[in-house]
Amino acid sequence: MASNTAAWLVGEKVKPLEVKEAPYTLPGDDEILVKNAAVAVNPVDGAVQDLAIFPKTYPTIIGTDLAGEVVEVGKSVTKFNKGDRVLGFGTGTVTASKKNFDYVKKLGASQVFDYNKANVVDEIVAALDSQETVGIFDAASFNGAIEACIELVTKAKSVKFISTVRPPPEEVPTGVTVKMAFATSLQGKDVGKAIFDDFLPEALASGKYLAAPDPLVIGKGLEHVQAGLDKLKAGVSAQKVVIAL
Repeated sequence: MASNTAAWLVGEKVKPLEVKEAPYTLPGDDEILVKNAAVAVNPVDGAVQDLAIFPKTYPTIIGTDLAGEVVEVGKSVTKFNKGDRVLGFGTGTVTASKKNFDYVKKLGASQVFDYNKANVVDEIVAALDSQETVGIFDAASFNGAIEACIELVTKAKSVKFISTVRPPPEEVPTGVTVKMAFATSLQGKDVGKAIFDDFLPEALASGKYLAAPDPLVIGKGLEHVQAGLDKLKAGVSAQKVVIAL
């Protein structure tokens, strides 16, 4: 049987990750097995390591973003074949630093606000109340992001719902709803099908969905994953921290 290795988080808040042997797990009937060609890191990965924000049984493997090639398919799988190239999870009105305004508009944002401005919440409230809005998505949940979102919907008339990528605060204002939505929770849901089956393949092919931001490749090999986490925590702008494999 083929061998496998992984960058393991061996205990709560332990650094660095340890690269060592991992199980080579064959896919179930409705699953595929992917050989990773590259992985990317996200802010939540660093928080899982540094803060242990989600309960884990250690040792464990963290991370959700990947790209690679299908090497095994379950007997009930019809949409994928060996050799197919696939990707894992990646993520309107947005906030950004002023230097990146033109960049995020090129990616499709209709309005952009400078999160460094003291009155950014009031500016967004005015924009939201001028149109129909279904909710706010907090894709970061760091450096006061969720608190700013709660202030925003408290002031706004048009929207009172927030979706966030981290567990919501224990106390929120009356009338405001905050729910956590993690990428893996899309599996098997209608919204997952709508994104990955109905929208993404055609959007990538047509250029409607752009592969962005540009990659910042830290190195080649799992031993560079910890360096990738450290680089992201130190701060990057309009780049995706990637480790080639």
